[in-house]
Amino acid sequence: MNKSNSFGFGIAVLTVTLAACGGEVPPLVVGEETAALTGGPNLLWHNAGTGELSAWILSGATVTGAQSLSTRCGSSDGCSAAWHVVDTRSNSILWFNPTSGGLSTWTFDSNGNVSIGRNLSWTCSAASGCSQAWQPIGRLLLRPASCSGICFNQSGLLWSNIVTGEVSVWLIGLDGSTVTGSQSLQARLACGPAGCPPTGWKAMLTQDFDGDGYGDALFQHQTSGLVEAWLVKDAQTPIAFQEFSASCGSSTGCSPPWTIVAGGDANGDGHADLLWHNRTAGQLLSWLLNGQGAVTDTQTLSQTCDAASGCSAAWRAVGYVTFPSPPPS
Repeated sequence: MNKSNSFGFGIAVLTVTLAACGGEVPPLVVGEETAALTGGPNLLWHNAGTGELSAWILSGATVTGAQSLSTRCGSSDGCSAAWHVVDTRSNSILWFNPTSGGLSTWTFDSNGNVSIGRNLSWTCSAASGCSQAWQPIGRLLLRPASCSGICFNQSGLLWSNIVTGEVSVWLIGLDGSTVTGSQSLQARLACGPAGCPPTGWKAMLTQDFDGDGYGDALFQHQTSGLVEAWLVKDAQTPIAFQEFSASCGSSTGCSPPWTIVAGGDANGDGHADLLWHNRTAGQLLSWLLNGQGAVTDTQTLSQTCDAASGCSAAWRAVGYVTFPSPPPS
């Protein structure tokens, strides 16, 4: 059986045929490794039950193999019930525990061996009421607001307040763990008295969508399906907005089942793209972007992770990663 979903491209509309998949299981088995690790992006998956983390190794849209990470976060030790993935970036994973408020970074080498770094020096816990309103969205790079002499770009962690609509950045020091302060962005979501969800806008992830070298924030309207990037340069400059030419919302039947799972350069053209997953049919499809908000084409991965095989019930796509090149022998 085939289903169709339409992704609007301004005046033109591209119709994508989505095949309801059978019982094939994608290559997510531990031990199914590949020796030829690519520079990425590769798609990382997490199995909350077993705790396994495994990346599909991608060559364009083709899944050529899988690489498992050495450390797990599963249900048997309570890890996956407490911690969830906020962001993946290069060869690192940022985890958040909304109860304790802790944020911890894992990094991994070319063989998937994990090193667990220090927690961020600030927390956002349930006991303080912080994590009930504030949600971490993703890491981003900011330019220094003012500078004299030798300057370094500023690392940050973007937060969204689902009650007030405020969007704020924790500023992170050069050691990667010390939070040196926070700064509210000069824009906020349009939130109703009961919070942002009734208005439909949801913060999804961070990525450099305009190619200026600094991170941007991506938001999706859950009803209309509008997708918009807030183009962030530093925490004090007024934000420009980039509305994508395609949409995917509940009003058209697109979302659900389609959800955004990752942002990154899927086709190697130097522009960040947007990856969607249909957890029912199993397909993964990228909107190929031109850096100015136009969705110029789509690209479907060669492997699926669907409901019929049980894959999407166990595994979640959590973001793009890259594996470092191994040291010279």
